Amino acid sequence: GTACIYVHDIKKHFYKKFLYEPFPVESNLLGVLTDHFNAEIVAGTVKTKQDAMDYLTWTYFFRRLLKNPAYYHLEDLEDDNINTFLSGIVSGKINELEKSYCVAVDLDGATLLPQILGYIASYYYLSHKTVKMFADTLNPATSFNDILQLLCDVTEYDEMPVRHNEDKINEEMSSSLPIRVPSFSYDSPHTKVHLLLQAHFTRTAMPMTDYITDLKSVHDQAIRILQAMLDVAADSGWLKTSLNIMHLVKMIIQGCWMKDDPLLQLPHVEPHQLPLFYQLESLSGCVSFPEILLAYSNRFDLLRKNLESDFNERDLLQIHKAMSDMPLLRVTHTITGSELLDKSYCPKRSPWRGDMGTCPR
Repeated sequence: GTACIYVHDIKKHFYKKFLYEPFPVESNLLGVLTDHFNAEIVAGTVKTKQDAMDYLTWTYFFRRLLKNPAYYHLEDLEDDNINTFLSGIVSGKINELEKSYCVAVDLDGATLLPQILGYIASYYYLSHKTVKMFADTLNPATSFNDILQLLCDVTEYDEMPVRHNEDKINEEMSSSLPIRVPSFSYDSPHTKVHLLLQAHFTRTAMPMTDYITDLKSVHDQAIRILQAMLDVAADSGWLKTSLNIMHLVKMIIQGCWMKDDPLLQLPHVEPHQLPLFYQLESLSGCVSFPEILLAYSNRFDLLRKNLESDFNERDLLQIHKAMSDMPLLRVTHTITGSELLDKSYCPKRSPWRGDMGTCPR
């Protein structure tokens, strides 16, 4: 095909120059150099500050620095000035890694020692700022809401787009979701991530197609971010916090709140369809999730009978397969040393349920 560009005659030479002469592409390495250094230090490629200097000289950034020094705020190309400039960059980036607890400088002032947070950041491809936030914020009893907020506040979500008038849409979404967000932050990308995740758990319809795309972007990063958060909590030995993080991981994967009916984990099932599963004459009273699975085990005809009003044959097959694949564990236990228990012990009378048992004779 042929493309025709119509311009004013006085602009003709300008556009011809723009089309036919190469346009220089400058390096953006400095903005992410701290994380590059962390990855190389963890990998063992960079072991000293001198290694970091040598690493810089092999980059595209160094080539462009010599061609266009003014762009990178280098005054001139004297050797001493270049060395001082690069040394300042290396020292600044290493100091950032030290403040983020990712790297330690040995007593000799030159050897670089990777730390556990540096390994975590490198393994999960996260910013050093993110793992520092985890280390500064997490504690032995971090609540679920605080963990969700921490996930939404990470550096990886800084670029989540908040388009024109989406602050108003975010405010409207917030009114129907269970966890409140600050009213002055509806134009924040981190608040938008928070609302998207809540809507995912609640299974709320997205207000527009862009929000569906944005939610997918959130999902693409959320699991590895939480896995890194879990490693930080586990390394500190914080069981309660680790369990809350694992609960959030499962919520993101299953698309429901922890308090929701476990049947919502099944494909195509929505909250208003849950009563259909409980139409079982063989079950009465409080029915657990494993009892439901057992009742429909190898009973596709019964599943079809109870669910066919809301699901087509393809959906029913997928639901039945998911139920069949669910693990059912049978647990037995014994008390070691039970022979040492006091056989003459008599349970006390419960004031609300009568006798709990009878005394052995």
